[in-house]
Amino acid sequence: MGRDMPPWPALEAFVAAARSGSFKQAAKALNLSAPALTRRIQTLEHHVGVRLFDRKATRALLTTAGQHYFDRLRPGVDSLRAAMSEMRPDAYVRPLRLRISHSLANLWLTPLLPLFCEKYPDIDLQVQSVGTPETLEAGLVDIGVFFSRDPLDRLAAAPLFGVDAFIVAAPRMLDRPLPHLGDLASYPLLDLTDPGVIWPAWLRAFGCAPCEAHTRLLFDSIESMYQAASAGLGLALGFNPAVAPFLTDGRLRIVGPQSYRMPGAYYVATTQRALQHSAVRALWHFIAREGGAVAQRSALILASLKGPAA
Repeated sequence: MGRDMPPWPALEAFVAAARSGSFKQAAKALNLSAPALTRRIQTLEHHVGVRLFDRKATRALLTTAGQHYFDRLRPGVDSLRAAMSEMRPDAYVRPLRLRISHSLANLWLTPLLPLFCEKYPDIDLQVQSVGTPETLEAGLVDIGVFFSRDPLDRLAAAPLFGVDAFIVAAPRMLDRPLPHLGDLASYPLLDLTDPGVIWPAWLRAFGCAPCEAHTRLLFDSIESMYQAASAGLGLALGFNPAVAPFLTDGRLRIVGPQSYRMPGAYYVATTQRALQHSAVRALWHFIAREGGAVAQRSALILASLKGPAA
């Protein structure tokens, strides 16, 4: 076992995998292939002389020794990353790293980014879909848009918009409002696996107990769910701003007056240290302003959902 310091790439790979709990996410965050990440972790295990991850687990599950090592190592790695970030404050040194989910980027923010790039031509952006609020603290991401049911108190975070859910369907599937919510049992219901199935909570909010007749097709992407709904595969719950493009071009329409504010909200978040950089502040204020516009448009949609169902 070596007594010198282990190589930095091996430490970085270990901390990223331990923090995220996923070898796949860690490899993507570090812009590595899965085998390259594995080799780095194996290098570290050879250096320290103990196994750090449970090889039988399907995810990045730390051994007892690995957890102890991670707890001792994490503060130092985070401090080192923060120091490196402070030495590279300008946007032209490296791209500004923005984390936002793939679907929300496609359906909301990406079409708006030309406005940002036109105003700030010297800021290069790197948009990535993998990451958690913890990756901000680790210095792997500069700024992020996250959904959370609780305020992100440990970060510099501001709420963007809440999540109001209403029924949408393809016009060819349902060209008129639902007479009664009980009629939902006649249609397949499209739902999400992440952040978790939402139809049951929505139905309970209106006094309707979910039943086996509510056939659900599950998707891991809200964009895929709306594509399926626009193809007539079932009814979905619409969330602004993700559903807005489908409503605007007529692929989906609102088919009920009921709207339920789901627990949680979307936040724009960064660290107080990162917020000292002008490039981070510029993107922060841009996202916050566009999030405010989403909230206003959502209020207009909700105002249109008045009166009893026809």
